[in-house]
This record gives sequence, C-alpha cells and structure tokens, in this order.
Amino acid sequence: MSAISKLKAKLGEHPHVRFVDEGNTLRIPPVDPEGFEVELYERSGAVTVFFAGWHEECVAADDAVHLVGMGLSDAVRLKVHSRGGHDYKWTLEVREPSGWCKTSVTALLFFRFWKRASVRYLQNQFLRVR
Repeated sequence: MSAISKLKAKLGEHPHVRFVDEGNTLRIPPVDPEGFEVELYERSGAVTVFFAGWHEECVAADDAVHLVGMGLSDAVRLKVHSRGGHDYKWTLEVREPSGWCKTSVTALLFFRFWKRASVRYLQNQFLRVR
C-alpha cells in the first residue's frame, strides 16, 4: 500500500483534518496563521514529508505517515528564521518532558543575510498529544 493511501486511511479517522489530494502529493493546509502546511510527496522508491520549508526523506511508508501525524500534533513545532521577511531556516523541535528539543534543521544556502532577522514559532493543533 502506498504512503498516500495509508495516510488517507489514517486521516479518515480524523474528519476535522482537511486535505488536498494532488495525485502523488497530499497537502494538509494549516487552519490558522500559527500553524504550518504538512505535505507528503510520493515518488517511486521514496517519500518526502514537508513541514513548511523543513523536509525529510522517508524510505518506509509507515515512517512517513507517522511523521505526518507528528506534524499535525501539538508535540512538534517549527522554529522559523527569516531575514527581510523571507524564511530561510526551519528547525523541527519536539516536546520532551524537559522542554523543547531540536531534532533537525533545513536551511537555504543563499539568503538575505544583510536584512533584519526575525524568528517565529509555528505549531499545528489538529491532534493533541499532551
């Protein structure tokens, strides 16, 4: 079974989560400005999961579906770095008993380093883990 098929079956258990099926891509838009888009892109042999600009390759469909579930929950958040209003770095953080823990970073090689820096946090609330 494909990762997209497995994800659709899981999302069927959560009818409040709306998604857009684009064939080899399944997108889940955020419901508010504090959230981020979650996307699963599938091609032969691999699956990529995107949280806004952050992304990770998954070999196993089950791993990709689990990662999407994490992105929809309040157990993870994105720390987004911007320069001059343009995002260039995304840090995935996971909530641990001791606080937020950095797990992975995706960044652009070229960015407007001379512009004013800002940081914001994005977090989805589709699924509660607390």
